[in-house]
Amino acid sequence: MSDQLPDALSRLRRSLADPDAPPDSAAPPRSEPPAEVSDAPASSTPIAEPVPVTPPPVAKPESPPAVGRSGRVIVAVLALLAVAAAAVVAVGVQRLADRHRSHAKESAVINAQDQIVASATSEVESALSYDYRHLSQDFANAEQGLTPSYRAAYGRFTGQDVVANAQKYHAVTTAAVEGVGVISNTTRTATLLVFINQTSTNSLLKSPRLDRSSARITMQKLNGKWLLNGLNTV
Repeated sequence: MSDQLPDALSRLRRSLADPDAPPDSAAPPRSEPPAEVSDAPASSTPIAEPVPVTPPPVAKPESPPAVGRSGRVIVAVLALLAVAAAAVVAVGVQRLADRHRSHAKESAVINAQDQIVASATSEVESALSYDYRHLSQDFANAEQGLTPSYRAAYGRFTGQDVVANAQKYHAVTTAAVEGVGVISNTTRTATLLVFINQTSTNSLLKSPRLDRSSARITMQKLNGKWLLNGLNTV
């Protein structure tokens, strides 16, 4: 290095004295030793091995969860509730049907009363009225409104003695029902209280006689017709 310093100073002085002078040829550059060439083949970029692609898992259908003890209890309770609800509905329907039948029966009983009263009025008046001039016809007409069982009792009432006295004294009796009250009735039987006025004339009376009475009577429906089944004065 000490040898190179004077040369450098000398070149500096020359450049300062003549700036246009070409510089001294520079020292040849140091040659770099050639790079050693390896006999080994150049390594190539490693190729990445293919990574296997795993397909996404296919979702399996979920199986219904197993019914545990609590689930079985719930199912049993629901079944009992369903049975209880069905029973309640059945009872309700039955009660509604019973109520409907009861209402229909009550309506039939009430509707029958008008017919009962009309029949009782007509048959009591017919049974207690007679005229000596046509007794047989009057009694026969009266028997049309009596039940078979009551005709026998009525026949005893209108026996030979009544017929003989009526003809002897020219008796005429006319009965009129002034009032009727239904005590009880069904669609087949009935019990009533009737109030009767009887006007009588005969050869022993100077003027017509009025007799007022009341009677408890029973009625029975036979072959679609209400008939007198008994008469007792009260």
